[in-house]
Amino acid sequence: MLTRFIPATAIVMSVICPALGQEPVDLESMWRISAGEAVSSPFRVPGVDGYAWDLLHRQQGIQLPRGVSLGDEYTVTVWFNLSDASGRSALLSSAAHNHWLLMVNAGRSISLERRGRPSMNIEHDFMPGRWYHLALAVNGQRVSMYLDGILLAARVFPPVTNQVPPSHIRVVGAHQISADKADHFFKGIIDRPMVHFKELAGDELRAQYLAETQTIPIVPMPKQVFVNPADAPMQGTRG
Repeated sequence: MLTRFIPATAIVMSVICPALGQEPVDLESMWRISAGEAVSSPFRVPGVDGYAWDLLHRQQGIQLPRGVSLGDEYTVTVWFNLSDASGRSALLSSAAHNHWLLMVNAGRSISLERRGRPSMNIEHDFMPGRWYHLALAVNGQRVSMYLDGILLAARVFPPVTNQVPPSHIRVVGAHQISADKADHFFKGIIDRPMVHFKELAGDELRAQYLAETQTIPIVPMPKQVFVNPADAPMQGTRG
């Protein structure tokens, strides 16, 4: 299903470019206005850092006022909690002309797609109602993926021979396919999406996860129908 983004940005795109020593960019702060509501008004729920944004049933991605350029070295971190594990759920993506997409696939894998570069798909089962901390660390041809502060996979891809424009992030919770349309809307809660303009080491990501996990609220498990009542969970979990 496709939908239009709620107008929230200028037509001419601007980009935040990485600079040496630049502080991390909190994507959430870019679309949170003074009243605490997001530009596209997803539902507010308790999150890791104050409020998180529940995108289930919204059928709307959140288009940032500016894109964030990723350069050759960066780390993207984000907390997420699936309410519905079916289908594909985009966590973060670029504008339509610059394909960069980080996505959960049917609750069974995480994938990274980049224009002009090899894709990466890592199998892992994701339980609805549970918070996960995902980190994607890139340094040139090396791509590492961490889940809850633990290395999930690392790949070293061959050098790119053709000229590829720098990737950037422009959309939270959807895959933008044209100027005003998107699909693969995230089915759940996204919180604290951050871009660091350097490759964070595994111990740094583990420390970040352990520090932030202390404030995660318990989220009730989504309603499900169980053939065997004994299979039904008692409550939500932090993991």
